Amino acid sequence: MRAVRYCVCLIAVVGSLSVPVQGRLEPHSLGERPLLMGRPHPALIGLDGFRAVLLRSGADPSADGLDWTQLKAGVTDKLDQANVRLVAGTADGAMNIPELRVYINLLKLEDSRQYVFRIQTSVARSVRLKAQDDPVFKADLWTLNPTFEAVSVGEMPARITDVVLGQVKVFIRAYRIANPKGKSFLDSRMDETGSAAASQNPTEDMSHQRAATSSTNLIAVGRRTSRRQTS
Repeated sequence: MRAVRYCVCLIAVVGSLSVPVQGRLEPHSLGERPLLMGRPHPALIGLDGFRAVLLRSGADPSADGLDWTQLKAGVTDKLDQANVRLVAGTADGAMNIPELRVYINLLKLEDSRQYVFRIQTSVARSVRLKAQDDPVFKADLWTLNPTFEAVSVGEMPARITDVVLGQVKVFIRAYRIANPKGKSFLDSRMDETGSAAASQNPTEDMSHQRAATSSTNLIAVGRRTSRRQTS
């Protein structure tokens, strides 16, 4: 058990080192804003097409029953069913295509016949350093919290598949919030700006509503008074 805990901590440290420092980066067209529940994430707005990439590091699980090709097919099927467009990137245009990345870090414990894994899904986009026009490179601008688990060798294939597809499902939900059907990129941005303004200044909104109501009441009273004088 101590060995398993140590390995989980080790994977957590290694995984955290692979996450880029987002505070020093900016996407090409969108500014950084905090993510709120139910709000569209700015890094996902306006994206139309992804490359799905599984990035494995550590032990090779194929010898213990995890079919890498089948797992990749499960991810693409999930995206196809949700009408999320997949793009086959070429060597020249790959930098301009957003990537849905699934990081899978694996450590096999031979003595206990267990796997310790860390899985994290993210969306990577082309970014540039604020102080420079170049170079342009890809960084993770939308990420899910990682999942850490220790499972037996026999349970590993099914459990990793469940976690990966579950995280892809969460991505699809976030993508749909940022890109609702029937709305353009500008519509989504206007909705985001409007809801942000309303949440930042609710007192002002209430004041406007009260002022509008008072004006309507005064107009109605003036009309009634005018009718009485005329009659």
